[in-house]
Amino acid sequence: MDDGGMKILNTGPTEMALRTQAVDGATLQTALARWREALGPAHVVADGDEVAAANQATFAPTGQVLAIIRPSTTEEVQACMRAAHELRIPVYPVSRGRNWGYGSRTPVQGAAVLMELRRMDRVLEFDEDLAYIRVQPGVTFQQLAEFLDAQGSALQIHATAGPADGSMVGNTLERGQSHGPSTSAGRGVGDFEVVLADGRVVNTSSRRFPSAPHGAVEPFPAGPDVTGMFFESNAGIVTAMTVWLTRRWKDMRVLRLGLKDQDAFRRTLAGVRDLMQDGVLLPRSVLFNNEYRLRNAGAKPWVHVDENGESLILPGGERARMLPMWVGRDLAWACNVTLCAPDPAIGERLQQIAREALAPLADVVFEATLSGVASRPSPEYEWFPLWNKPTSSRDAPDLDHERVGYIFVAPVVPADPVQVQHVYDTMCRTMLEHGFEPFINLRFWEPRSLVFVGSIVWDRDDAGADERGLRCFDALMGPLGEEGYLPYRIPTFHMQRLPRPADDWGGFWRDVKRALDPHDVLSPGRYDFRYAWPD
Repeated sequence: MDDGGMKILNTGPTEMALRTQAVDGATLQTALARWREALGPAHVVADGDEVAAANQATFAPTGQVLAIIRPSTTEEVQACMRAAHELRIPVYPVSRGRNWGYGSRTPVQGAAVLMELRRMDRVLEFDEDLAYIRVQPGVTFQQLAEFLDAQGSALQIHATAGPADGSMVGNTLERGQSHGPSTSAGRGVGDFEVVLADGRVVNTSSRRFPSAPHGAVEPFPAGPDVTGMFFESNAGIVTAMTVWLTRRWKDMRVLRLGLKDQDAFRRTLAGVRDLMQDGVLLPRSVLFNNEYRLRNAGAKPWVHVDENGESLILPGGERARMLPMWVGRDLAWACNVTLCAPDPAIGERLQQIAREALAPLADVVFEATLSGVASRPSPEYEWFPLWNKPTSSRDAPDLDHERVGYIFVAPVVPADPVQVQHVYDTMCRTMLEHGFEPFINLRFWEPRSLVFVGSIVWDRDDAGADERGLRCFDALMGPLGEEGYLPYRIPTFHMQRLPRPADDWGGFWRDVKRALDPHDVLSPGRYDFRYAWPD
């Protein structure tokens, strides 16, 4: 149905009708011609296998990729957006497209041209003494770790909980989870270079002033700070970001606690919270895995290649292997507490404090010294969704093309044992009712809050499984959202289904969006709360 030059489209499984711009075929061809002129024909893909692949995700997409453009410089991004703005063609930017479990590369709604920034893969600045690095959105976690190693640097990045070839910039802008001594991936960054929907470019730091090129260390100049506008939003395209690094810890230890029942879990959670508030433990340094997640902790497929070169996947019971220390323990939870210190003496003292506070609360205790864990990507996270599905023997899986169903449910909960237990019980019960094992871990987001990560995992080749997975998600987030336990990160199909704001947020963001993007060409529907817009 037409509505003032717009179309009402059904977005699929969530049955949410949203206004999206119709894309005229002739106008799209004009835009493609302009982009070929700006980028070169090799970097504009209008059909074929690459476009088909971009339309795949770990659940049924709610939007469609029409074509792919791949700029390599900020100037090329500007040229692309000027054409999109003038011709009213929606563009959906991604860094490297590894947003598995949340929508991958697919647009939130309607049809759009995918802008991939993987060619923008340069380290722009690095300073060992001032401990920062400035990167483009195509730079991966693995690339950064190797760069620092090649420099012989004493610095480290936070390690991603996602794929090693994921984008540092993209993951950070999505407030992705991390582990190691650094805190939130969304903190310790700034100095953004941003291309707006009409092709204009702005810097969020003092770098905007020609006489003050030190934006990497002065991210908040006099005046309003707009850095936060570009996290989880469609306000602009971040083409450069400065990351403040930490010194590599000279001493890292881990305290592993096995908890046999929910009472021990609640006691330990309160003990960890208190140690974190006292400064003994760092945020993001504590991870709880529930009994279902424990059983699949070693879920990377073990592959045997026979004499004909055929890859044989061992039976699922042999792939889904519990970590040896937990075998036969009959645990409800395992808790990993990472302790980081600048020297062994301090590390020993921190370990002693943590042990004295937490060991009496646990049923099983293991201690170990770690080396290099904090700054390296953890590939086992890539393999976990494949725990019940045979796959190829490639070194790194591509979940979009493995036909894996995968959605994250990630509510944030106050670090109150009673509320945490309530949310956990709700998630377990709901997932089991819908036929899914409740794979759940939780991590202290800050000293006063935790984030749950529930993984809904299925085989997309099973008839009806996609619909069942989406129904499970809605059954989880409906009641939890009504109780105020909202997700910190949202899959594309759910971005217009949060509770309606009680204040004027919908109108406020509508005004911001229309001022920056009057033709609605930049990622329509992405975190823009248009379901709450007043008109």
